This record gives sequence, structure tokens and C-alpha cells, in this order.
Amino acid sequence: MPVLLSDYERLRRLPEAVVRESAVPLDRRPRMVGAGFADSLQSAFSGSSWYLTHGGISQGVIDGAFTLQSDKHTDWRLAATGAAWKAQRIARRLESGGFKFEAAFQDIVWDQNIEHLRDTLILSNFQLFGRNFFKRNDALGITPCFYVDGTLSEYFYTYAQVEKIAIGKDVMARAIEREREGYHRSPRIIAMSQSTMKNLQEVYGVPADRIRMVMPGANLYDEDIPPPSTHSGWVGDEFTLGFVGLFPIRKGLDKLAAAVSVLRGRGAPIRLKVIGRCPDEIAAMDGVDFLGTINKRTETARFIEEIRGCDLGCQLSRAEMFGVAMMEFVRVGVPVMATAIGGMPDMMAGGGGVLVPGEVTVDELVETLDGLMTDPERYAALRESAVRRAEWASWSRAAREIDAALEGLG
Repeated sequence: MPVLLSDYERLRRLPEAVVRESAVPLDRRPRMVGAGFADSLQSAFSGSSWYLTHGGISQGVIDGAFTLQSDKHTDWRLAATGAAWKAQRIARRLESGGFKFEAAFQDIVWDQNIEHLRDTLILSNFQLFGRNFFKRNDALGITPCFYVDGTLSEYFYTYAQVEKIAIGKDVMARAIEREREGYHRSPRIIAMSQSTMKNLQEVYGVPADRIRMVMPGANLYDEDIPPPSTHSGWVGDEFTLGFVGLFPIRKGLDKLAAAVSVLRGRGAPIRLKVIGRCPDEIAAMDGVDFLGTINKRTETARFIEEIRGCDLGCQLSRAEMFGVAMMEFVRVGVPVMATAIGGMPDMMAGGGGVLVPGEVTVDELVETLDGLMTDPERYAALRESAVRRAEWASWSRAAREIDAALEGLG
């Protein structure tokens, strides 16, 4: 007998959830994306959960998404427990961030909501389910799986090298042990990169046959994407670099701006367009256009127009799990340049971009950019490759690959 999503009205009782058309019959249990924890479902996991769900629903392989913490539903028990936990940490002069990684957080959100998710497959974008979840999931017919951009050990110990993380080492250690337990109790872990696949095996001891890799898509709706431009040269009179990010220094904006300054000093026609956040001293530099944050959901056309108006998307991250912004440039047919960090080597293997070393210097960036600007044939080939990959860089493609990775489960 096919499963009817109309039988799963209880999913809508979660703090925040979206479920596809309830009349659709399924030959499997519903697949729900667990979006992690944020102010809203649309903003969780930097928006990737939302766009994955949209692409998966369009392909008929994902049935909805949920978050167990949302501004739409105030959880007073969770808020009180979190406040007490933070106060105790401050009183002991310990780092007071990271409550969501603690067992108390996980136990509360799952105790109150797990019943609504019985008889489903959960594809979690967050690295923790919690021990209380695993006490009940089998009896409730819930299959836990993961789709993550990296592990907590990658996040804690890689990002901490380049930016301050206000999470105590004791909190990190406990979280990683619960994360390890969760991976070993889940039949499928899907990673966004080969580096995370390797980490899962070497650090967490996950058997290779339970791990798959699926690269993400661009955080844009397919229906909003215009056909990629077929021109082979620059968009305008100046070679325009595009940067999108809320963590400009970790993502290497300082190096990029310095390289642009050197080239402009030589008289080269180059500009830098910055979307997101930008230090004042960089925003004030000659040749830098700082556009501020553009909301991709409410200002979609503007965002797409601005990144399509670039000749090269750039991400020079010192630490990164994947970097979905690079997918967004390729999705509209713009080639990219990125450091060989996280998932970028996997993405670039298909063409449409230039890899530079993770510790690339400003002088090396100047040489690379000058080489692209002064070699029209090389740049044209790079752009043509990005145009060919535009459709590939979508969440619809990623959702189909996730469907294949989940084959045989539920």
C-alpha cells in the first residue's frame, strides 16, 4: 500500500515545518530534512536546508523540512534551561557559547517533538541527534541519516584557527563524542566533500560503505535563474571580481582587496564587488563597490543581477567546509577562483574555476588575476566551462543524487 502524506498532518505540529502536497502517494516513508537550529526554517544551515528541500520537492525525492527551534514557536523550557546553563558557565568563567551542542538542548527539543516524526526518514543537516533521540527512534520507526557540510571536529578545530569561537573545549569534546555515537547509529551519512568523507572515517571510525558524497547546489530557486550569458569576454569594460560572504576575513577578502589594489596601481582595469559584510577600510578602497547584504529570498532578482555582472566569483577562505557562494556564481554561468580548502577541490574538478593554494599570497593572487585578464582565450574557456556546469550547480541535481544515496532505506 502506498504511503499518503495526508496521513502525516502531525508533521505540521513541529515548531516550524513545510510539507509538500499532502495528496501525493509515496512508495516509501516520508523524507524530512532536519534543518538544525536557527531563527527560522528558511535561515537554518545558512539557508541550504530550505533550498535543498525546495529542489527535492520539485524532484519528488524530499517531502519536507523542519526545525525544532524557531522564532515562530517560543520554547520556554528550552529558553530557561539555556539561560541557566549560560549563567553557570559565566559564573565559572568558562566560554558561554554553544548550548545547542549540549545534551540538555538536544534532549529537550527531541523529547517534545520526536512523536510527530514517527515513521519518517530524517536527513539531518545538523551533526547531533542526541542520546534521548536514539532511545526512541527505533520504536517509532524513525531512520536517522545525515547530510552535512562537515563534522564538528572539522568545524571546531579548523575554524578556531582563523576566528574566535566562544565554545568551551569541554563542550566541544562532549559534542564530538555524541556526534560519533550518532554516526555509528545511522545507516547513511552523506558528506559534501571528500575531505569530510575522510574525516568521518579517520576521526569517527565510520565504515566507508555507509558514507556517500553529494556536493551541494546554489542557494537559489531554479525557476529564478535566467539562461547563462553566452558571451566569452568580460561583462563590462573592467574585469569585475565578485565576493559574497558574511565572514570577510575568514573568506580572504583582505587578500583579494590587496591584490586588486596592486593591479589598479599598475593601471589594470579591475574592480571588486562585495556583497555581505566588508571592513570599513576595504569598503573605502579605490575600485571596491560594497553593496551590503542582499536578501536572496526578498531581493532575488537583484542578487542574481549583481553576481551575473561579475567576471570571476572569488572565495579565498582560510577555513571553509564547502562554500555555497561559489555554486551560486557557477549556477548563473560565472567562473570562480577559490582556495583549495574543504570541498573546493571536488567542485573545481569538473571545470569552471581556478584553484589557488590555501596559503596563497597577495603576490600570487596578482599573478593569477593578471594571467586571466591578459589571456582572453584562457578566460573564455573558463567562462564556457562555467556555463556548461550551470544546471549542474543546482539543488535539483543534488537532490537526485541524495535520492540515489538513500536507496534501500525506508
